[in-house]
Amino acid sequence: MNQKLKDLLPTLGEDYPGINLKRLTQEFEKFNGSFIEFETELKSARPLEYINKSAYFFNTDVYVDERVLIPRFETEILVEQALNIQAHDVLEVGCGSGAISKAYLIESKSPKNLVLSDISQDAIDVAKINLKEFPVKFILSDKFEKIDQSFDLIISNPPYIKNSQKNSVHPSVIKYEPDIALFLEDSEYDSWFKEFFLGAKRSLNKNGWLLMEGHEFNLDNLAELARKLGFNTIECIKDLTGRDRLLRMSI
Repeated sequence: MNQKLKDLLPTLGEDYPGINLKRLTQEFEKFNGSFIEFETELKSARPLEYINKSAYFFNTDVYVDERVLIPRFETEILVEQALNIQAHDVLEVGCGSGAISKAYLIESKSPKNLVLSDISQDAIDVAKINLKEFPVKFILSDKFEKIDQSFDLIISNPPYIKNSQKNSVHPSVIKYEPDIALFLEDSEYDSWFKEFFLGAKRSLNKNGWLLMEGHEFNLDNLAELARKLGFNTIECIKDLTGRDRLLRMSI
């Protein structure tokens, strides 16, 4: 079997950037099917995480399927930053798979009152699988529409890629991952985030914090928008690749 995987590896090309034999072997060992079925899945360019319905994020395994985004290692910075903030009442907006909240709860050293929201019932259903061992609350909501309590910390990885920036996204992401969790119309971008920031401001306790992932080319403008709306102590934090990745701000 090892030779078959070796022979398969060079044929994968750009559909699986960075793939190596060790990773390919690990994924096949998890696969519930024959080698031919595994090869067929790979030739469709379907992400490995969706093939095996499993992703690794911040030292924990997470269930994923096409209803939610695949968690990226760049997003782990959200968890790292959240762990540095003293907070009891915590909200994750746009929870997707729930990977961020799961990692945060596992790593946190103190009890949390954690609420997860998403506009997608499908996403909430997946997050419930990943958070089944934790006493958390789920709310089906568009941004802050149905959020009626206040929090010390709000965490979010919202859709932040403009449609005009799609050419920078890998084709398999566009083909397989949920569009609603990734992209916004250029003409609606600023108004979407204005509504988002105002909702966050209403939902934060005094001295509360908002941590939000964003696109490296858009974060400066979003930081200025947040400043105009009354946020302060606004900091843009880089990820491990040196790219602007996160806004950390308070009211």
